[in-house]
Order: sequence, then C-alpha cells, then structure tokens
Amino acid sequence: MIEKNGVATSLVPCFLKPQEYNVVVNPLIAVEQPPYRVLHSNISNVVRVYAKILTWLSRHSFMGAYVFSKLLSPRYEDAQEAVAVYYRIIPGEQQRKLCLARMLFASSMSKRFKKHGIGVIGAFLPSRQMHAWVMEDGRPADRWDNEWICYQPVAVFE
Repeated sequence: MIEKNGVATSLVPCFLKPQEYNVVVNPLIAVEQPPYRVLHSNISNVVRVYAKILTWLSRHSFMGAYVFSKLLSPRYEDAQEAVAVYYRIIPGEQQRKLCLARMLFASSMSKRFKKHGIGVIGAFLPSRQMHAWVMEDGRPADRWDNEWICYQPVAVFE
C-alpha cells in the first residue's frame, strides 16, 4: 500500500489496480455467477458455527464481533476465497446487510490478510449509512460488492 499525501492509495478508487479477469482461477471458486460459488462442499462445521456466531455478534455488538473474529486461525489462502465461503454459509439477499460480518470473517480467515490486506469501514456522508469491506493486494476481495466506492473510509483495520 502506497501513501500519497497521507492517504492510502488502495482506499482511493482512482488508484486501485484493475480487476484481472484473465488470471488463473482458483479451482475452488467458480466466478461465472455472483455471488461466488465454492465448488467443494467440505466447509467444516467449526467454520459454519464461527460464521453464524460472528454474524449474530456483528448485529448486536461491534466490539464483541471484533474480539470474537480473532479466535480462529486463518484457513483460506486469500480473502476472496474466505468471502466465497461466507457467501456459501450465509446465502441470499441478507448479504447486503452483513458487510461487517463478511469483512471480519474474511479478514480473520485469510492467510494473506495479515501482510497484504486491510479491512475498511466507511461512511456515506452526510448520511449515517456505513459499509465495511476488505481490500487485499489493492483490490476489493468481494467482486460483487460495488457499494464501497460510494463510502468515505473512517476506520481501517490491519
């Protein structure tokens, strides 16, 4: 992440790296239809319970969800794969309201996140609407989440 005038360039949309669609696709993720569809069905019960508790906590207590998100060790190669697993565990239209839980899940379950990622919470000013997303290697981890571009970052987690 490069800083320009004190602003991290991965947070400013004009400095983001373009999406690379001709890269080798992870065989565990099929990206032909949103949301991600994980091709393997062996998501452990521990991860399922962890995601559901994290989702419940994120609706009721930010601090509780943040502390709880640090309990499990990373299991997936990158945040993109972790987001795909979260979509698989908690499917449907409710994903629009679960951005905080998705960000905490992806950041805690990704092996690359600690060195190459940030979690961002942004505000849609002047309203009070908030949104959370994960950036890894200067790219958003969730390809189908395009709401983040309208939000001004107010908090960044590493």
